This record gives sequence, C-alpha cells and structure tokens, in this order.
Amino acid sequence: MSNMTRQLEALLFYEGGPIRKKDAARSLQISEEELSEVVASLDALLVDRGVVLVQADETLTLSTSPEASELIKEIRKEELQRPLSKQALETLAIILYRGPIGKPDIDYIRGVNSSTMLRTLLIRGLVDRAEEANSARQFTYSATTDLLRQIGLTKKEDLPSYDEIGSELSHVQDETATLSSGVEQASLQENSSAKM
Repeated sequence: MSNMTRQLEALLFYEGGPIRKKDAARSLQISEEELSEVVASLDALLVDRGVVLVQADETLTLSTSPEASELIKEIRKEELQRPLSKQALETLAIILYRGPIGKPDIDYIRGVNSSTMLRTLLIRGLVDRAEEANSARQFTYSATTDLLRQIGLTKKEDLPSYDEIGSELSHVQDETATLSSGVEQASLQENSSAKM
C-alpha cells in the first residue's frame, strides 16, 4: 500500500462520511487525476474486507461491506432499542436550546468530546447535521422535526424556560468564541515573535 493510499484511507476514516473528490485531492495535495489512481488503489486494497470504498459522482466515503451488513443491522437495532444515556440527553438538550450549534461549542459546554453522543442522536434521527456556511469541514447540529413531534412540540421555542436556558448557553458559547479568539491571537503573536 502506498503512502498516499494510506493517507486517503485515513482521511476518509476521519471524515466519517462523504467527502468531495476535489476536497480530498486538495487535502492530500495532489491533482484530481492523481486522486483517481489513489482511489483505484484503495478500492483494490479493500476487496474482501469489512469496509468498502463507495464512489458517487463527486464524492467518496467508506462504508460497511455488504457481507458484514447483517452484523451491523443487528448492532444498530440493539442501539436503537436502548434508552438514551444521560450524556446523550445532555447533548440533545444543548442542541434543542442552542441549535444550530457546532461540535466545538457542544464539547465546550459539556466539557468532554461529544462525538459518540452526536453519532447516537444522528442514527436515531433526532438531530440533523449540516455543513457550516463558512467551512466545508465544520458541521452544525439542530433538532429534527421528528424529534419535536416525538416530544409533543410544534417548535423548539415551546420548550420549558427556552429563553432563559438559551441565554445561559449563549453566554457560554460567547465565552468559547472569546477564548478561541484569544488563543488564536496569542499563537499569531508567538509565531511573529519567533520569526524575528
């Protein structure tokens, strides 16, 4: 396996979903023609494995192989039948009261990585994920209409203490932005000092 094939596999694994071919080529710092060769190499490498490379018109993603689909169906069925954990409910509440909201803000509010909780909520159809307008690599999460229907609401503003809790969470989110900005400025100053 070539180094570039490994890098493509790692990139697709990291993304956890479809990535545009042109974005993959840019991330790997190769042309789209070179990417085609790397894609063919990875596709051949994954024959008779637990995952496959799925290619749509302009996107690539890794997926479970058809041979392993029954196992994954059973695991997913069990996952969907279990009640939501306290951590998943906490993540869901943040999304309900502050959505659309990005993962970094959710992580900051919770104080821990929320990847697993977000995955659980996405699988159950309780939240939607959309690309942020200013970044193709960042996503925002929001409540689905199905979730609102399931909890008996017609809009999220009908949640108990919506304005009060939303305001508190907004304050925490503002602190996150201030901290990020401060870290970014300190890093820029440090880099400019190092160059002198």
